[in-house]
Amino acid sequence: MQSGGPLPAGGIKLTVRYCTGTKSSHHHLPLLNPVLQPVFGRPLYRGSLNLHGAGPVSFPAPATAQLAGEEWLFAPVILSDSLVGVAARKADSGDIPFIEVFAPDQLVPKLHLKPGATLEVRVLPGEFLALAA
Repeated sequence: MQSGGPLPAGGIKLTVRYCTGTKSSHHHLPLLNPVLQPVFGRPLYRGSLNLHGAGPVSFPAPATAQLAGEEWLFAPVILSDSLVGVAARKADSGDIPFIEVFAPDQLVPKLHLKPGATLEVRVLPGEFLALAA
């Protein structure tokens, strides 16, 4: 599943708010790139899209991978009619309102987002990802 390709229906539909982050997501890239680069066919952008739900967000049947001794959860996120990213979080984070989305492209300009903007997204089950672990 990649941006621009046919996207599956279903998933959990959420209205989320875009917020700027702390610019620390690049610290996760050495762990995430080997797992997600094969999904996208190219390396991840050196940043993430920070989205906040109105309440705790669980990933429906997430894909999982052990990275540096910790379990991580992954779920595809449909961001627009043709744009896709992958939400990633450590399993011990629990169901939190924060959704950190990674992709090979810088998503904010592609989505024309300003801080505080809301958008509808769909979080899909991990079965749509073929993760390399």
